[in-house]
Amino acid sequence: MPDSILPPLSPPASATLPQRGFWLAIGGVVALLVLAAGFFLHAQWTARQQAWHAELERHASAALADVNQRGNAYALFLANLRTSYALQAPPQDLRPLADALWRASPLSASAPQPTLELVEWPASPGDRILAQSRPEGLEYLAQLGAANGAAVGVRMLVPWSDLLRGTWSSALIDDVNVITDGDALPAAAAHLSLQWLDSHTLASSVQIADAPVRLAFSFATIPAQFWTSDTAAGLLLGSAGLALLIGLAALRRQKERLLVHHVQRSHDYAYKGWLRYFAFIHHPLLSAAELDAHTGRIINPSPRLTQLLGYSRETMTRLTLDALVHPSDLPRLREPETLASQAREYDYERVADVRLAHNLGHYVWVDVLKIRYAITPHAEADRPTLISREMVILLDQDRARKLQAQLQQRIQKSQQVFEQLPVGLCILDNQMRFTFMNDCFRQYSNLGDAALQTLDDWWHHVIASNSYRQKMAERWHQTVSGAIARDGILRPLELALHGKSPANQRFVELAGTVMEDQMVLTLVDLTPHKHAEEEIRRLAFYDATTQLPNRRLLLDRVQQAQVTSQQRHWQNALLTVGLAKLRNLRDERGAATASTVLLQTVERLRAVVPADQTIARTDTEEFAILLSGIDGDEDEAARVSQDIGSAVIAALRAPFQIDTHTLYLDVHTGVTTFTGREIDASELLRRAETALQQARQTQQQKPHFFDAEMQASASAESQLEENIRTAIAQGQFVLYLQPQVHDHTVVGAEVLLRWRHGDDTFVSPDRFISTAEQSNLILPLGNWVLMQACRQLAAWARHPHTQHLTLSVNVSPKQFKQESFVANVLHALAATGASPHRLILELTEGVLLEDIDQAIERMARLSAMGVGFSLDDFGTGYSSLSYLQRLPLSEVKIDRSFVRDLNTKPGDANIVRTIVSLGHSLGLRVVAEGIETPEQIDYLKSCGCLYWQGFFIGKPQPVEQFEAMLRAPVSAERPGAPSDDSPVE
Repeated sequence: MPDSILPPLSPPASATLPQRGFWLAIGGVVALLVLAAGFFLHAQWTARQQAWHAELERHASAALADVNQRGNAYALFLANLRTSYALQAPPQDLRPLADALWRASPLSASAPQPTLELVEWPASPGDRILAQSRPEGLEYLAQLGAANGAAVGVRMLVPWSDLLRGTWSSALIDDVNVITDGDALPAAAAHLSLQWLDSHTLASSVQIADAPVRLAFSFATIPAQFWTSDTAAGLLLGSAGLALLIGLAALRRQKERLLVHHVQRSHDYAYKGWLRYFAFIHHPLLSAAELDAHTGRIINPSPRLTQLLGYSRETMTRLTLDALVHPSDLPRLREPETLASQAREYDYERVADVRLAHNLGHYVWVDVLKIRYAITPHAEADRPTLISREMVILLDQDRARKLQAQLQQRIQKSQQVFEQLPVGLCILDNQMRFTFMNDCFRQYSNLGDAALQTLDDWWHHVIASNSYRQKMAERWHQTVSGAIARDGILRPLELALHGKSPANQRFVELAGTVMEDQMVLTLVDLTPHKHAEEEIRRLAFYDATTQLPNRRLLLDRVQQAQVTSQQRHWQNALLTVGLAKLRNLRDERGAATASTVLLQTVERLRAVVPADQTIARTDTEEFAILLSGIDGDEDEAARVSQDIGSAVIAALRAPFQIDTHTLYLDVHTGVTTFTGREIDASELLRRAETALQQARQTQQQKPHFFDAEMQASASAESQLEENIRTAIAQGQFVLYLQPQVHDHTVVGAEVLLRWRHGDDTFVSPDRFISTAEQSNLILPLGNWVLMQACRQLAAWARHPHTQHLTLSVNVSPKQFKQESFVANVLHALAATGASPHRLILELTEGVLLEDIDQAIERMARLSAMGVGFSLDDFGTGYSSLSYLQRLPLSEVKIDRSFVRDLNTKPGDANIVRTIVSLGHSLGLRVVAEGIETPEQIDYLKSCGCLYWQGFFIGKPQPVEQFEAMLRAPVSAERPGAPSDDSPVE
């Protein structure tokens, strides 16, 4: 705020100017007394300080003498060392000699031994001991001898802490420091020199072995006990005179203070009032100013006022309020509204909705508040005072008007947005009357042209059932009460809006928010989601082709049957039905034909199975029948199961007529009976499948029941499965390689898995491979074999004599069906750095025929990376030239069953010749498996098959033995096998 308008803060002269002569006299006397005391104390202090410095110099001289003595003792130690060193043949290390001399030195009792170092310098220093001051300590130099024209000497560095040890024996010395600045003291002389740097620091210089050493002693402060009897008497007399003068002055001052107190209090009160007034006027958030009562000119505008109107402070002080007011508002400004007030000294006036001109040309809406003073101005008319001014306060209404307009626009835009929302939305007031409703809300509520007033009208319109409407309305009221008690959020409530017609049924979710004066409700259409949930449930629990319950739903119903039978003592039976040739039918005649056979199978099953029982499809070629609630004992359950199982076999063995073709299916059934919950549902299904598997193996034409021996076999299988898990975790599986040759050269090997159970005991692959396949343990086993094979290929690639070798890895059906199969193969190749062109994956025909399109897609992705594929056991399945041409194969392998008897069975020989010819015509490499005699090799050569594998070529062997075979001489009788002096096993 400007200083020119602030009142002065000085008391009246009559109150603040006492008799000056009295106070001048008192002050002069006091000054003389203080001056005399000062001279007296100064003289006493100077004498004491001189005596104190003399005492300190004596202590410093004693300390310097001690330092000089210690320094000379170190020089003497070095001189003794030089002399002793010269008396004997120079050793390579001075340490033993120095240690002995140091223990004999008197310094060893009070200081650690200094460090010694042999040094060389070009000029000989002579026989003297040299010393030089260093920042880290005092350096001594002594010549030991000369070699090759250069002087050899010893260097000893004594830290300052060791040299100055003992200088603090005097209690007056606080600290001793070494002065490294040479200009701080005069050059050191042979005798001791002292110089005071300040009142507490004494600098000294001493020469030790030609080296000037400068030290700074820090001393304690001068003791305070320096008073004498004369000093005490002088101070006592001066204090008495000073106390007398102070007493007289205090009496005089007491009288004056009474007058000054009253005057100053009134002055402070008035001045603080001025400050509060101007602080109010210049509040940063208050648009206020003063107006000249006569001219109307604006005085002292607040920062907020200049910001509101966009003018600078200087410009505002040149304007009047009338000049800023819109001409249409001037009449109202001159006739303000007078506000009632209890303060009679002021008049309060108000003019609402006044437009003031902004600096940018537009007008700002404000309310004008004026405060007029009813007191007339003081006699000093020329001096501006607050009494000759008016206060004006402007309340900004422009922002409120803009906000109101913006709010109205937002309401309109919000309603437009609400109309575009994909959910229903409505707004109700606090009386539950509709104030807004978008089209989606009307559509979901099936309102049509109906005009609803309240929320109760909506409940009656959307739900026709009285009981359901009352139930939902009660739950809704509870939801609203809970929302009001919590955070105002209405939890979603799912409703089924039936309307007056069942065709208009719609599932919706009602939710919203409770506010102070209104409620916003949203209506989300759940009908598509309900249909999607139903479809998901159908896909999750029902087979897509037959619409029968799947394996998951069957197990759930088995559990329900167990609970019911335990409560009512009923019997139950679970039948599994297996169909042969159904899987191959899809690949031979298409998916449509296979689906037709499946649907006819379901019709025949429903014709013989009671309608209240469950028929499920558990696998591609398997169905299951759950017979629950059989009243009777276990024999009755077995009889019912036997009858229905026989009827199922008879119905499904009847021929299937597909267009013009007739199809017969092989049917087998497995049965297990149960009651209660002693056995898990999955185990019951497993027992039924085990019985089905036994029926297939024995080709039994009637239902086969699960028995105790079969249970023992299943337990053995379970134990074997657990052993396989343990073997995987403990790394008991190893890889064996069976050589593959081209004519007489080893070109690769087939990877075979072996289980080393114990030190020398091996578990046959025939025992654990099928169990691993059934329990899905084949997946980690297959991935491990693939990774190990890639690592072996990468290792072979680093050696010229093995980098051409390939490895063939068998891929199980479940491993190939994995979604991540291609990614697993690529990961193994990338992780090991193996070449994909050296990896061959062997697949059986059954794996490829299940989904040939998917098989081709996966094989093509890997073939593009260089991975080769081999069709294993070719000729034993349903081989088709059409799919052989489509598959990206690189080789086929003739099954050992044809190679074994080709010399005795002409039919097998013809098959082998045909396979070789077919493979070559397709550009495939043909490999013959199971070669055991040289006659077989001769026949294969005649057919043009030059790739062989079998025991005659080489037995499966560890990797180390296989590599040793590669380095051994080759037998002429057994191509690819080592000679007799290098056995395979």
